[in-house]
Amino acid sequence: MDKNKEEIVRVEGHHELLNTNFDEYNLKRLIKETGKDLVFEAFDTRLNRSIALKVLKPGQSKEREEQFFREGQRLATIDKYDHIPTVYSAGYSNGHYYIAMELINGENLEDAIIRKDFSLEEGVDILFGISEGVSYAHDHGIAHDDIKLENIVFGTTYVVDFGGRLTKTNSNDVIAVGQVGKILLDKHRDRVPKRLEQIIEKALNNKYNNINELRKEIKGYKNSITRRKFLKTTGSLIALSGLGYGGFRVLEYRDSLRYIVDEINNVEAIDYARINPLFNRLLLKIIDHKIDPLTEIIPKNKFPYVTIDSGEWFSTEGGFWTDGFWPGILWQSYKITHNKKYRDLATESSKSIKITNKEGNDMRGISFYYSHAKAYELTGDKFFRDVALEAAKVVVNNRFNEISNCFQISGDMNDNLSSQNIEINSITLLPLVWFAYEDLLDKKTKQMYYNKGYAHMQTVSKYNIRDDYSVRDFAIFNPKEKILIKEETYYGYSPNSCNSKNQAKSIYGFTLAYRITGNKEFLSTAEKLADYFIYNSPDDFVPFYDFNDPNKNIPRDSSAAAIAGSALLSLHNETKKEKYKQAAYNILKSLSAKYLSTDSRNYQGILMHACDNKNSGYNVNNSLIYGDYHFIEALEKIK
Repeated sequence: MDKNKEEIVRVEGHHELLNTNFDEYNLKRLIKETGKDLVFEAFDTRLNRSIALKVLKPGQSKEREEQFFREGQRLATIDKYDHIPTVYSAGYSNGHYYIAMELINGENLEDAIIRKDFSLEEGVDILFGISEGVSYAHDHGIAHDDIKLENIVFGTTYVVDFGGRLTKTNSNDVIAVGQVGKILLDKHRDRVPKRLEQIIEKALNNKYNNINELRKEIKGYKNSITRRKFLKTTGSLIALSGLGYGGFRVLEYRDSLRYIVDEINNVEAIDYARINPLFNRLLLKIIDHKIDPLTEIIPKNKFPYVTIDSGEWFSTEGGFWTDGFWPGILWQSYKITHNKKYRDLATESSKSIKITNKEGNDMRGISFYYSHAKAYELTGDKFFRDVALEAAKVVVNNRFNEISNCFQISGDMNDNLSSQNIEINSITLLPLVWFAYEDLLDKKTKQMYYNKGYAHMQTVSKYNIRDDYSVRDFAIFNPKEKILIKEETYYGYSPNSCNSKNQAKSIYGFTLAYRITGNKEFLSTAEKLADYFIYNSPDDFVPFYDFNDPNKNIPRDSSAAAIAGSALLSLHNETKKEKYKQAAYNILKSLSAKYLSTDSRNYQGILMHACDNKNSGYNVNNSLIYGDYHFIEALEKIK
């Protein structure tokens, strides 16, 4: 940056800057003015969105200008997070340094306190949101150093106006959070519980080693409120012991999914000795409380796919690529419980999936892996083996393109030597192909299946995986020249972005390919795909539908997290690298604590907040049957 190439604009106020462009940002109105900065609402002309633009007033020292720019760069390294605004860029334009960031609309907490009486519980929620945001920034090496009521947006609890300064041991952030807490709770000073009072007092006296310690204490107190509320709503705290009712309600809570989730939430994810038994108990409760009731509701010839607004499953009548996941869940339930009821139901459901000519035209062959192949692995029944092998035969003979050297999951096969395409989703066909390869006896056919599966993974590696090990949805390439022509997307934010579910599927696929082939390049690819997923996931480890969509309020995808959790456990099994096990446990803990449908038996799905296809606008915040399947699969791997 050479600011000497531009004439510095000296202004007394802000009016001369309105409607001017700072690079791609057009200034619309002044939001806030401080001694050194001006904060504007601006319009991003490149991405068509409103943003906030923080502009350094002219006349600052060179040291301050350089500090401001460095702080902007530092803030831009922080991933998207719920309680702090995302910083998009830092730059220099029109003689001013600026920082472009997410626009957070809302009333500041200083004004909100004047007009509103906060309940004690609301105050704790706000305090927790503040500590979450500030702790997240500290984890990335950045302190706020100016936490006060006017820098907190009420409603969403966003902490704004981060200075971007490096954290230091004497940061004022812990004390400042304590001061905000004291103000929030001051109206309740005669009713503040002793434990909460002690937390605030400890913060005010800077007795916490860091902000994360304070966050954990507030979180523990908040969770205790949640448990007490649950007990009150179930009546267990009502003095009905004379009727034997109070004790019954306590037992009801202890027998609930919510109780186990609360227990999991209070254990560190890497405390394996304590959390493993809880995950095992959770799995049994999910079968008992979520899956078993469904067996009385789902018709035997229908297959759940996605939940509708009421929380009930929308089921297909056969012929869809997700059909195999419901019998797959039933087979898992049988494997875990040894209850013959689930075996009988799984058998009936699997047998209602028939081979048609569609397996040679689309993704439907996937269904036979999760239904029939899994059934054969559990029961040894050759009927299931034969059907799975027949489905694999249809896929291998009809969907492998010899010109592109890969499986195509949709579209017409062609022999165009200058243009072919490969979709990353095609990797989901491989488990069925690998099953057939391992089970076939005929050596010639066995080798042919192996060669096609191996070739497909090499083609995916070459064209669907970028240099940074993010994945592209569609790759159009020249098979003769072996060069990429262009990339396209169906599920992602843009052609050059990365859809989180496809990233998770790729970790799953390359880990499995390594187990089958022993090719260490496949293992290395799986690790680098996993590293990208882990590094780019948000603080709660459950990704947004796309890692690169910069917009606000974009959907999470619990199904992507579930697939990744299962894949990372398998990757840890192959590599013995602790970081993959830790990442998997973090994901599973977060899914259990925040995304599991625990409080309503009327909601039929297991994991909420999954995203099927945001671009097409369908199934954006629902349960998806394949997400539920992989969540159970991941929990079953924990011993």
